[in-house]
Amino acid sequence: PFPGWVVGALVVDDNRPGRLWAGLWGIWGGGRIAFSDDAGATWTLRRVGESGTAQVYSLATVPGVPDRLFAGTRAGVELSDDAGQTFRPVGRDVPGLIHVSSLHVDRKRPAIVIAGTWRRAFRSEDGGETWQGVFDGMVLDSEVFSLHAAVDRPGELWASTCGWVYRGDALGD
Repeated sequence: PFPGWVVGALVVDDNRPGRLWAGLWGIWGGGRIAFSDDAGATWTLRRVGESGTAQVYSLATVPGVPDRLFAGTRAGVELSDDAGQTFRPVGRDVPGLIHVSSLHVDRKRPAIVIAGTWRRAFRSEDGGETWQGVFDGMVLDSEVFSLHAAVDRPGELWASTCGWVYRGDALGD
């Protein structure tokens, strides 16, 4: 359903049974998000970012907050509080918080958000309003492709990167 687009992210929305979110980036630039409420039979496209052209590399829903959605874009992190109808940038004042290729929102403490970028990881403890680098133990220039929480070990977070696999405790502390 997305000719000319790369589907860089696919997320099942735990807050809305049956909803899928897709993060898209254009082969020749630009980006969108899309959602489906009918198992992918039809999709609704939405723009991301102020210009509406942000390439979307990652998505994350927020447990218990049905309308909140984070989008990791080439320009940084975007946040929607209205189910993707509008987005606003968060963390734009943080150097290096760009090219966001992965996102993780903690299930037990949804105010904690981890963003993996093309060089490092960043953490927010207030739902994306402020960010700090999570640099200890990570090699600089290790794009963080994915972030996964260990189901049976609270606080343990795994990251896949260029050439490395990292395990962090206390959600990247």
